[in-house]
Amino acid sequence: MGDISFNNLSGPLPKELGSWANIERMLLSSNNFTWELPETFAMLTKIKEFVSDSHFSGQIPDFIGNCTSLKKLLIQASGLTGPIPSGISLLTSLTDLMLRSCNLVGRLPPNLGQMAKLETLDLSFNKLTGEIPSSFASLAKVDYIFLTGNLLTGPVPTWPKDVVHVNAYLCSDLSYNNLTIGDGGCLPPGGMNLFASSSKDNSS
Repeated sequence: MGDISFNNLSGPLPKELGSWANIERMLLSSNNFTWELPETFAMLTKIKEFVSDSHFSGQIPDFIGNCTSLKKLLIQASGLTGPIPSGISLLTSLTDLMLRSCNLVGRLPPNLGQMAKLETLDLSFNKLTGEIPSSFASLAKVDYIFLTGNLLTGPVPTWPKDVVHVNAYLCSDLSYNNLTIGDGGCLPPGGMNLFASSSKDNSS
């Protein structure tokens, strides 16, 4: 385990960390790391948990798709920019994905809806645009979806009744976007916060 949390460290992450082939957890919270994530991290194929709130720069690297053992990818308040790479859907073991306040732009990748083990999805406070993919309604194990404070538009996806029945605790926060509510399907049974976000397409 690589736990160097709460040490107020700064500067770039040492590229040598990528040679720790058997590391399973990298916890970097409460430090001040900067620069881009080293390309050597592509070799961390056994890592299961990556947690950071440092001020990285650049985009989420495409090599993230190599880390197929990842179960938790938690990054917040970082300087990461650019779109969410489509390769992130290769992380089929992922249960928790949080890229909160990371200056992300572009559309939500539809293939996120194929992540069958995902339980928490938090992409709040970025600059994501476009519609919420209808494939998100296929996330049968998800308990929480947080998309607060983006620039999303279009209709809110509705969940098929069989998914709602299986996942009775699904709760989502889609507030502070520009979404609309349409007909059909079901809304999450655990509640959906659409404050200052949605308008009704119909009178139902």
